[in-house]
Amino acid sequence: MIKILNLQDIDKIPEKTVVPYVYSLMKHILNAYDSNSSIESVGAVYFMENVNDLNNYQDLGLYEPIQEEIFEYICPINEDYSDGCIVINNDFAINIIARTEYFYRSEVI
Repeated sequence: MIKILNLQDIDKIPEKTVVPYVYSLMKHILNAYDSNSSIESVGAVYFMENVNDLNNYQDLGLYEPIQEEIFEYICPINEDYSDGCIVINNDFAINIIARTEYFYRSEVI
């Protein structure tokens, strides 16, 4: 799992096909919250390197295992990856970038 809080963290993503999407998402969040450096105060973007990363819900700041109903949305990025957004409260949300099939595995969600 790769935690992305600033634009420099995007370089850590090994799957380069999602980099333009994550860059655009990060720029949008940074602009919306008038920040030039980090989104840490309002959330985070996580890139899941494998399906087991989704089981580490505590590392995502969640108090219980991920269930499909906690996602505000899950939208496709490309033919292989999707973005799932979980709103924690009015001031904090996380986006999970993962292979689409990770979101729909019965043992995870």
